[in-house]
Amino acid sequence: MTDPDSWLAAGGSFLDINPFVTRLEYTPSGVVTEMEYANQTKQTWDFDHRKRISRIRISASGKMLEDLSYKVDAVGNIQAIKQKLI
Repeated sequence: MTDPDSWLAAGGSFLDINPFVTRLEYTPSGVVTEMEYANQTKQTWDFDHRKRISRIRISASGKMLEDLSYKVDAVGNIQAIKQKLI
C-alpha cells in the first residue's frame, strides 16, 4: 500500500506535481469568479445579483480570446448568448 502522504514534502508542499489551476478568486459567498491556469490562460465569470451567469471572458497573455455575454429570463434559462468580436 502506498503512503497517502508520500507526495507531500516536509511542511506540506507538493513534490513534483505541476498544478493545472494556479489561482482562484471567489465572491464572499463562495462563487468562483476567476481561474488562472498553469499556461497563463485566465477565465473570468461575471454574475448578476441573483448569482446567474452574465458574462464569461477568456484571455491569455493579456489578449482576449473569448468574450460571451448571457441574457437569462426570470427563472435563469439562457435566452441568448452574445459573442463579442475579438
